[in-house]
Amino acid sequence: MIIDGPIRARPGSIETRGTFNPNFADSAKITLDIGSYIIEPYNIVSYDSRKFNGELPLLQVGKFCSIGPNCTFIMSHVDYKLVTTTKLDDISIFVHGKGNKNSYSRGDIIIGDDVYIGANVTIMDNVKIGNGAYIGACTVITKDVPPYAIVCGNPGKVIKYRFTQEQIEKLEKIEWWNRPDVNIGDLFSHNIDKFIEKYSNNIDIQC
Repeated sequence: MIIDGPIRARPGSIETRGTFNPNFADSAKITLDIGSYIIEPYNIVSYDSRKFNGELPLLQVGKFCSIGPNCTFIMSHVDYKLVTTTKLDDISIFVHGKGNKNSYSRGDIIIGDDVYIGANVTIMDNVKIGNGAYIGACTVITKDVPPYAIVCGNPGKVIKYRFTQEQIEKLEKIEWWNRPDVNIGDLFSHNIDKFIEKYSNNIDIQC
């Protein structure tokens, strides 16, 4: 089969495969860009927890990302330095007085473009995952992930990078996910240098 022609990006989507049994709280801002998908079931642990400025945390997924089933996004924490970690509905420990009175979010989860996240991955809040990163199944992400890094384990560690540092820097400049001139067949090639050479010539072309 010959793969050819321009990219036709679909809107971001949630794909149901098997039984959908979500265990996520009802308050978090979520954006899913074009070409990306999350396979159900997935868990967003929020419980209406707020950032320290009172705003809801954001789960932002970039373009052309693939997120496997049973992934968990943790956006809620309790202050373990207090005498108790129990929940008291009539007492708020936060000045802003919004949302959950007893738990908080440390920040947003920002997932870049062209990121692959395997099944059963857990991602903590206040984390940014760089473009082109590959997150292996069952990994626990507790800190930022560099672009095009391969991360596995608990806690997640960089095992290696998908390409050389020089290639990564050039791919970051090309940003193929924003290019209307990219031929879809070129994306399914092992010849990275040829791809870079071809699309570095027109690096100013953007959507």
